Amino acid sequence: PKPFTKRMVLRGKVRSAVADIPQNVDPDIGHVIRNAFLAFGDGASDARLVKAGVWIGGGKYSIFQGPWTPRLPAVFVSYDADKTFDVQVEVDLDKQLATATIDGLKFTQPLEPGLRRITHYGCWVLNTSSQFSELEVEGE
Repeated sequence: PKPFTKRMVLRGKVRSAVADIPQNVDPDIGHVIRNAFLAFGDGASDARLVKAGVWIGGGKYSIFQGPWTPRLPAVFVSYDADKTFDVQVEVDLDKQLATATIDGLKFTQPLEPGLRRITHYGCWVLNTSSQFSELEVEGE
């Protein structure tokens, strides 16, 4: 498919596939690792992808670019961790902004300089299993 060079909207539903039970708790962080993100970028490598979604076990929503680090920007929220989340991310390549709307809560994160086209999009998780609906995408 032709790359997106102006804007893109990516949406889908996400949920954890891991039970929140004591034997699944990661002792380093004190909770079960559960996350689900929509990802996009100019290439498929982790370093080139922007991720927008839910740190389900950690109680926060986030948009970040490149590999995971412990100090990523996040919006802390309360929710039922076993629910299905509606995730939409709107990307404006001219303004270099990504805006996520997760279950009605909207937040924006600037993109790192240099993302001029989107050639790849899909699902992303870190050290867990999650379920994703079929993704919807539109743009130009």
